[in-house]
Amino acid sequence: MGSDVNVLTYLKVLDQRKVIIVATLFLVLVFTFIFTSLQPKIYVARTTFYFPGATGGGGGGNVALGGVTFSLGSLPTFSGPSQMYVVAIMKSRAMAEQVVDAIGGEELFKAKKKDAASAIMGSSDTRLTKEGIYEITVTYTQPEIAAKIANGFISAYQEYTEKNVLTQAKKHRRFAESQMKKVEARLRKAEKVLEEYQKREGSMNVASSVEAHAGLFARLKTDRLLNQAELASFKTEEEAQRSLYIGQLTRAQREFLLAPLSKSSAAAELHKELVKLELDLLRAREGATDANPQIKVLKSKLAKTRELMKQQIESELGSLKSSETDALIGLEAKKLAFLAKEAAYETLMKNLDREFVNLPAKALEFFRLERNVKVQESLYTMLVTEYEKARLVETKEGAELQLLDPALPPESPSRPVMSTNLLMGGILGLFLGLVAAFVWEYLEGLRKPRIPQNLTVSAPRE
Repeated sequence: MGSDVNVLTYLKVLDQRKVIIVATLFLVLVFTFIFTSLQPKIYVARTTFYFPGATGGGGGGNVALGGVTFSLGSLPTFSGPSQMYVVAIMKSRAMAEQVVDAIGGEELFKAKKKDAASAIMGSSDTRLTKEGIYEITVTYTQPEIAAKIANGFISAYQEYTEKNVLTQAKKHRRFAESQMKKVEARLRKAEKVLEEYQKREGSMNVASSVEAHAGLFARLKTDRLLNQAELASFKTEEEAQRSLYIGQLTRAQREFLLAPLSKSSAAAELHKELVKLELDLLRAREGATDANPQIKVLKSKLAKTRELMKQQIESELGSLKSSETDALIGLEAKKLAFLAKEAAYETLMKNLDREFVNLPAKALEFFRLERNVKVQESLYTMLVTEYEKARLVETKEGAELQLLDPALPPESPSRPVMSTNLLMGGILGLFLGLVAAFVWEYLEGLRKPRIPQNLTVSAPRE
């Protein structure tokens, strides 16, 4: 019964104070309408793009030959730039300044370049959808300028990457092209020296074994240069990885890992075994292909020995082992494998040299000159092959960014939205009106005189 009385009381208050409720609601709606009308209209322009063929991809290892990164294995097929890389570039100040140049931002914003770039950075955003589509969103008070900025990002990105970003294939092509010129010059010089020697000393009858030796030496020389390049590149990577992990290690771990890991007798023996197997593999390849059973067996033994080397280093680390040390041990094992291969090349090439030290002086000089020519020919052939591969891949990379939807000037502002604001204002006005009604009723109650509860009124006596 009491609850019914309370509800009726509330309804009675609402009925009595409905003027206050309606007036409050009306005032809030009027204020909301005026405030929304005075707010600057914000327009949103969007443009979308993608990178065709941005899936898949393969590739060979990157090495540094002559101090320049180069792929000596199979070149990667185009896989598009890194997703985070694209988003980061689009959000960078460098890109914003590029957009300022592309759209004439200094004149457009009536501001200095850095201020115009800051305005563009603050009004734009780039995101990657789950479908792999990039969306650039620009918010601005003028629809035409919003669309102009959004489209400016597309042309600015293409210009920026053309100037500042070298794709893998482009780097490969440029490097191969520059090295081809150098090697070609050395080849021409070697051929000229050999020709002059033959004219001066007369023609020589060189045995077919000597010819074969020169060809083998040239191939080994080329392969050794590639191995040295891979080793140099790997050392750079190893140094970067070491600096990354070394700070996370304990003192004992650092002392162990900073020392040469191949110093122990067991590791040293395994390293000697690696050198021997690499040497056996090089000799086996002199007259056979990789399909030869003997070569397959040697490759299997090499893989097992490398794994044993890694396990040996891990066992010596013992209780100091951690995820960080695992990464560094893997790098050390790889480096030792490279060094073993280098030692095998050095041993075999020295042995080949010893086989011909007893040749007559003139024949030996002729042999060395001819061998130098073959080495330069082998290097030049390798570079031409890599150049053509890189050029073909670069052609595929040429059509990078593909525009999907250019930005158009938006017809209506994205905010403020009058209907949404009025709805929110109506809810707020109704709430404030109800609060005002009950507060008013409470204050009215305070002003009315109260009758004491214990006061009794008696009838008058006759």
